[in-house]
Amino acid sequence: MKILLKITLLLTMVLAISGCKITSVSEGQDKSVRVCRNTTKTILNSYAELKIPDNLKSDHPIRKETDFRLASVVEKLDFVKVNERFQVDYVYSYRNSMGFPLVYSLPASEKRFENEDDYKKGKSMAFTYALETDFSQWGFLQLAILEELGGQFYQYYQAEYDDVTVICDIDDVENLIDVLDSEGVHPAFNWWQKMRALTISETDPIIYLDQAGGSAVVSMLVFDHELGILRRDYTYTYGFPHKLLKTEDKLIVGYSSQPSESK
Repeated sequence: MKILLKITLLLTMVLAISGCKITSVSEGQDKSVRVCRNTTKTILNSYAELKIPDNLKSDHPIRKETDFRLASVVEKLDFVKVNERFQVDYVYSYRNSMGFPLVYSLPASEKRFENEDDYKKGKSMAFTYALETDFSQWGFLQLAILEELGGQFYQYYQAEYDDVTVICDIDDVENLIDVLDSEGVHPAFNWWQKMRALTISETDPIIYLDQAGGSAVVSMLVFDHELGILRRDYTYTYGFPHKLLKTEDKLIVGYSSQPSESK
């Protein structure tokens, strides 16, 4: 039995190092995976088309009406919308080596912030506070994905390094490994991390709805460039507004910038 276990581990390690892929044995994707992938692609593809306007590349950037409208990406999604009593918007924070949006929500009747100073002085709410789901599993899944990806646009230089990657299934794990191996911006996984990542037992998003208890929990994998692959749980109030009550992280695969030596 011990010999069989050692052989299995060695084969897995060889596959990871050689770049061969361990594919999912499932023939089809369930709806949580499809919704996760479609939502992620819709958001990131929308953002990929954007270029930072010149008015935001300054020490005191001010939003213009012609700049990207944050609500437009929410409108492309199937199971979540901006509630009519609220608005979603952003201001831009710019430094010489970094630029990124600060996303927020406000009641529809209030004036939006024009710059970062207004934002800091004002009383805004979290971006997702204004978003209303259709009260299905998929609505809360889209809400959690927007929690991570909603502010990943108009990013300048070092801000891109802090991106979080949403993982929908084992194929995304394999793709993540390939990207880190090839891009050179971030260090690649070492052989042990690859083996651990490729053998994660549960990679699909999991959603729990507790209508009686008034809560909804979305549990999904994300990759954080500072920490590694995490299972991140988001707990929301079930009724609208869907207030984010807490997030909890469980580290699945630690990420180290220093290669490990086999012993």
